[in-house]
Amino acid sequence: TMALRGEEWKQAISVLLPLRWDSLLVGVLVAWVVREGRALNWWRAHRRAGLSAFMVLSSWMAALPLLLNVSDWILSPWRSLVVHTSIAFFFGTMILLLQAGTLPGLSGVLSTSVLRYFGKVSYFLYLFHTPFLGLTFVVMLGKAPALAGALDWVVMALSVLLCLAAANVSWRWMEEPLVAFGHRFSYARSTTEGTVSSV
Repeated sequence: TMALRGEEWKQAISVLLPLRWDSLLVGVLVAWVVREGRALNWWRAHRRAGLSAFMVLSSWMAALPLLLNVSDWILSPWRSLVVHTSIAFFFGTMILLLQAGTLPGLSGVLSTSVLRYFGKVSYFLYLFHTPFLGLTFVVMLGKAPALAGALDWVVMALSVLLCLAAANVSWRWMEEPLVAFGHRFSYARSTTEGTVSSV
């Protein structure tokens, strides 16, 4: 219903939780497959089909920019929904293929120290890069972020460094201890009632 309200709702369609359940549920499904032995074994047994699906999704992802440029009153409201759902399935399939060992080359690239570092601090950067950018511009130049000259690029680079420094502090003193605490718990399936319990 919200999608039919027009282009002015495009941003809301992209970020509001009721319209982003699809991405979250794809993530839940991927996590379940990885943790559920039978599901993961089934995926590994059918990884050729999974690879074929991934190639189709890759082609579709390459075509998405063309879809975004289409001007049509029927298609336009749904473009954001289609794009985000496609992205979720694309990366969900990629994660499962990596888990199954089907993409060893990509797995090697994603395992480099630089990308692993950014993987650790990525959520903090996602949440706080905009406030850091805005505050740095306001404090140093007294204006909203805008790349109109060389000094603007310097201030933007400084905001990136400040955000990375804060992300390191967050990871070291808050996120890493919480992750370590979570890893103290193991989960086993009950053999009597078929329920999952914490041990």
